Amino acid sequence: MSVVRILALSLAYAAGFLASFALLLLDNFVFHGFWLPIVYSLAATLLVLRTFDGKDLTVRLLVGALVVGVPTFWALSIPPEIAWRFPLLGVLLRYVFPSAVGGALVWAVYRWLGRGSRLHGWLTLAVFASLCVAYFSGNTGQAGPMFRWFGALGLTEAQAEAVVLGLRKAVHFLGYGSVAAAAYRGAVRSERNEVRPEIFGFLYAFALACFDEIRQAGAIRRSGSAWDVLLDTAGILAFLWIARRHVPSLRAGDAQS
Repeated sequence: MSVVRILALSLAYAAGFLASFALLLLDNFVFHGFWLPIVYSLAATLLVLRTFDGKDLTVRLLVGALVVGVPTFWALSIPPEIAWRFPLLGVLLRYVFPSAVGGALVWAVYRWLGRGSRLHGWLTLAVFASLCVAYFSGNTGQAGPMFRWFGALGLTEAQAEAVVLGLRKAVHFLGYGSVAAAAYRGAVRSERNEVRPEIFGFLYAFALACFDEIRQAGAIRRSGSAWDVLLDTAGILAFLWIARRHVPSLRAGDAQS
């Protein structure tokens, strides 16, 4: 890749970040807690760039998806009457930014399937998980619809509550454990060794878990819980232990794509 192209991509990502940041700062009333997705996306981006080769086009696209996508999907989950006070802002958040993020993910999947690069595949899954949490950690992820589904199946209110609670706690343990394992599996194949794969997997998933619960604490119909973070951490450690037994950490010279 030429220096000019690398510079152009860097400037494009910088412009996307600055545009997102400016929009989030536009009106503090519209975007309550605007600092949270910015801080998380920057922290996750720095962690990825310390672990993977920043000159790789696919890695750069996934970094762009984090920087632009997390604030965008966070804003998309805000109630419509708050989020769409400005027509231009609504167009950007509903169509432009999600399309850009989707394009980056599609390209990463294409490289993954076309070249068989497991590094790109696992990193794509980790980034996709961040985007999902950014969207569903707000009121869009509340338990109300699940209660209605199980109620329609004939369960009593108490039975539905027990089933929903069990399922949601299982999702915490299995979901964040899977994110940690995916991040670890990708980092194992990276030729850059500034951050050990185990540390990268833990920090990436743990930061996402904290982002999730802090976001829930500020949502109208949700409540953040330190106990959920502990449950997430247990899943992270368990899955990392399993992943490390099956895919031992490799040194840079031995990593395979």
